[in-house]
Amino acid sequence: MGVSESGYYKHKNIEKKEECDEELYKEIKEIKKGFKESYGYRKVSFEINRGREKKINHKKIYRVMVKYNLLSKIRRKKSSNYKSFGEKFINIYENKLNRKFDQKEQDKVWLTDITEYKCKEGVIYIYQHY
Repeated sequence: MGVSESGYYKHKNIEKKEECDEELYKEIKEIKKGFKESYGYRKVSFEINRGREKKINHKKIYRVMVKYNLLSKIRRKKSSNYKSFGEKFINIYENKLNRKFDQKEQDKVWLTDITEYKCKEGVIYIYQHY
């Protein structure tokens, strides 16, 4: 035939993979149909593996969802990080302490810490000084 043994088995495994992808595609499509396209690959993989004895890897589910364009239309919000504002909004000061927080003289060094905590009611800022 003119085909190497390894080439034959590689081709044979690709056909099996395509069949398996088709079955998984149908299962994913069924799950996503019930939830109006809002399920991403993590929730889909949870739903698929919930009743199975042999689990399917989330990376395989993701690959099939990409292949058949089944990824969720909803994207997560990116969290606001002070670094994203850039230098024009933040004053960046020279590090004069070099992590030497224990000082001999009283009131020579003051340190602060501000934490932003998001909850249902809004954003809470917690301030602490040392």
